[in-house]
Amino acid sequence: MMNKGNENMNAVIEEIVEFIKRSNHQIMIRIGGHGGSGKSTFCQELIKCLDPKDYNMISTDTYIVNSNLRKHTKAKYMYNGVEHEAKVTACMPEAHNVDILERDIRALHNGIDIMTIETPWQQSERLDATKKVTILEGMTTTFIDSKWVDLSIYIYTDNETELKRRFDRDVHVRGIDIEFLKASQDERRIQFELFMHPLLENFDIVIDHSNDLFKILKNQLN
Repeated sequence: MMNKGNENMNAVIEEIVEFIKRSNHQIMIRIGGHGGSGKSTFCQELIKCLDPKDYNMISTDTYIVNSNLRKHTKAKYMYNGVEHEAKVTACMPEAHNVDILERDIRALHNGIDIMTIETPWQQSERLDATKKVTILEGMTTTFIDSKWVDLSIYIYTDNETELKRRFDRDVHVRGIDIEFLKASQDERRIQFELFMHPLLENFDIVIDHSNDLFKILKNQLN
């Protein structure tokens, strides 16, 4: 039996697919939010409903500044009346090459094919600017100017859910020390609350994915 969370996700995806079908022009869709919020899962479910000939897919993790550089940078900010100084995490705009992503979006808008950024795990590929749909998925999309996209989807979780997902991934799979993870999570969450979460106002669809419940808090497609 399908749970309520899956029902809600499928309902939103159906609305997005209908929005695409109704549109008589090319569509740029972004799926943003913090790490471990469920962006990639949502994106994979969405593209199952689309014809591969009709869409481009850009995973924007390649637009995040390399962690080997970020580990040498620190930011100062106030939180609840206390000054903090900590490493710049991906919850801050300074951790992202936003201008480069926006340049690539402009190129596609102007009918110019682009090459995706090659990584050790994925070869570069050409994206066809004539395709009807381009989907941008990843944290970097949260910080781009909303004027470049036609539909914005923001997904987030509470701290406990994010920590559990990071624990499952980073401790069990990547072997990261659990105490280090907990300490880094506290500061990461503060940066999320200060620099990323307020941007949800710029999104058309807002989803709270805490505890895998998939609560739809805002949906301007309705």
